[in-house]
Amino acid sequence: MHTANAQTSAATIYGYEILITVGAGLTFLVGYSVAACVVPRGQVQNAIGFINVSQIGSTAIACCIYQNLGVKKLEYALAGYGLSRMEIGGALGGVAASGIGANQAISTHISDAIIATIGDICIQVVVAGAITLLSGLVMKTVKIKMEMVAGG
Repeated sequence: MHTANAQTSAATIYGYEILITVGAGLTFLVGYSVAACVVPRGQVQNAIGFINVSQIGSTAIACCIYQNLGVKKLEYALAGYGLSRMEIGGALGGVAASGIGANQAISTHISDAIIATIGDICIQVVVAGAITLLSGLVMKTVKIKMEMVAGG
C-alpha cells in the first residue's frame, strides 16, 4: 500500500489489502493462544490484557498519524484555495464542504494527499512486519502443549 498512487488499479489495491489483512490477522490472533500457553496460569489475564492494549494502541497511533499527517498534507496541497482548517479536516474525513467536490482541481489534490497519507501510514505496517519477522527468527523454538479448556 505504500507504493499505491492515484493510478494504481483497484485489483492491485485489493491484493495489497489481502496481504495486509492475512499478515496482520495471523499475528493478531496467534499471540493470544501462545501467551496463554507460555505464561504462568495466574498471569494469563495480564498477558492477554497486554496484547489487547498493544493492538488497540497501534490502531490509535495509526489514526493519530493519519489525522495529523493528512491535515498537514492537505493544507500544503490546498494552500491557494482559501479553505479553512475545519474544511480541510472535513475533507480528510470524507465530508465535503460546499464547493469542494465540484472543483476537479481541488478533488484531485485531496485524493493525492489522502493517498500519500495512507501510503505513509502503511510504512508502519511494513516496519511492524519486519520487526515481527526478525523477532521470530531470533526466538528459540519451544514446544508448547495446548489443551482445550472451553468449547466442544
